[in-house]
Amino acid sequence: PLGSTRIQPDSSSPSWPPPHHPWDPLTPPNPRKQMKIIHFSDIHIHDQLIIGQDSIKRFQIALNHLSENHLDSDLFVISGDLTHHGRLQSYMKLKEMLDNAKLPKHLYPKLILGNHDNRKTFKKFFTKIPLDTNGFVQYEYDYKEKRFIFMDTNLPKTHQGHYCEKRM
Repeated sequence: PLGSTRIQPDSSSPSWPPPHHPWDPLTPPNPRKQMKIIHFSDIHIHDQLIIGQDSIKRFQIALNHLSENHLDSDLFVISGDLTHHGRLQSYMKLKEMLDNAKLPKHLYPKLILGNHDNRKTFKKFFTKIPLDTNGFVQYEYDYKEKRFIFMDTNLPKTHQGHYCEKRM
């Protein structure tokens, strides 16, 4: 079958072992160049089942896994949809869950709205998340000589992302 034959280079060759490549999993990472980023997306926090799934329970399992296995991460991002319908009780629950997760300060997540979110309601609960001069939930974050840009593409009453002149 395809892929079952493995060709071994002649070990006496001057090019063996092969030079390191950044994607080579056998070579230890260079801690100065690599980052560990945890990214959750479309958590859809909602107090009712969504297509037979409990989004709150599933998000809690994911948070627990992060807390137990990935506290060595450099960055934690949750991109929208943060809630299923942008309702007050969903943001209240999300805030409660994040506060109770007791993550180290550097891992409090960078939050990004999705098309199911409600910017006005979100801002009532997440008051420390930066806004731009036009009130959009978008910001930059500099870390280890890298710049992360979080963009608000939310447009109320639509099911697609939106970007306009005011957001640039």
